[in-house]
Amino acid sequence: MILPLSRQGISRYGTRHLAALGITERFDRCICVVVSEESGTLSLASQGRLERPITSSRLLDLLKELLDPSNSSSSRTTSINSSLKTSSSTIEAKVAQPRVNLEKINDSKESLN
Repeated sequence: MILPLSRQGISRYGTRHLAALGITERFDRCICVVVSEESGTLSLASQGRLERPITSSRLLDLLKELLDPSNSSSSRTTSINSSLKTSSSTIEAKVAQPRVNLEKINDSKESLN
């Protein structure tokens, strides 16, 4: 799948961030969470705007705000809130993990072939 790249911030952002901005510029109800390949920092794109860097707790707050569970039924609200809590915990755990050296992984894959 080819995602539309935004033309804003071309010199400041990488392809991931530009794709997140591009897709949210094209579709009003689209939100994208981006994890930087270089730094592992989190960003959130919505309506062609990028908030970065953000903490996992800020991400949770932004997602709650964007999904606006107050306009849905109480059972759906409970489901969304528990999903967001689970997502936040998973994100926090992944962000806390040390970065893996991708070159070592690629070398290992080549030696297996």
